[in-house]
Amino acid sequence: AFAINEYSFIMAKKVDQTKIERIRNASVEVISEHGILGGSVASIAERADVSVGYLYRHYPGKTELINDLLENALNAITDRIHSDGSLILASLLVGYVTSLISCSQPMSHVLTGNMMKPLFRARKVAPEILSRTLEDAGTLSGPMIPWHGYCVYMAGTLGVAWSVFFPYLFLLYLTPLFSVFYGFSGISIKHVEEN
Repeated sequence: AFAINEYSFIMAKKVDQTKIERIRNASVEVISEHGILGGSVASIAERADVSVGYLYRHYPGKTELINDLLENALNAITDRIHSDGSLILASLLVGYVTSLISCSQPMSHVLTGNMMKPLFRARKVAPEILSRTLEDAGTLSGPMIPWHGYCVYMAGTLGVAWSVFFPYLFLLYLTPLFSVFYGFSGISIKHVEEN
């Protein structure tokens, strides 16, 4: 009887993991098609072929689901972080992705900051370097993303299409390059002692 119960437990765990992967994949599809606000939990559950109750059992809300997606993506790159430069590069990439998904600078800062803070602590990199990196990615990426609130505001204020002012966003192109250069060269990268 023990072997059967153990087998049942292992199979249930595999089924659970398969459903979680389906939920993650469906979430990416639905959010990329409809955006974070437009993609409902019900449409994600339907696409994943699970009940809404099952989805809520694993993710209390859409925020937790998005955090899981971002954490999953982050886990894929954290194994490659072996220096301050790669940490800053990873933070910039996560910042751009969260900005692309959320279309919101504050949301990008909160999500990226919360995900990257433990990695910065582990490498003993000062919190102000994380703050600067969040600005370099989360704030400066907005005008480069056509559906981002910043870009929509700029296009509306200037009365021109995004494609007209995009070539003139030199600061937005160059800042990430300098951030990565500083990270790999160690220039202005401050470290802190453990408390």
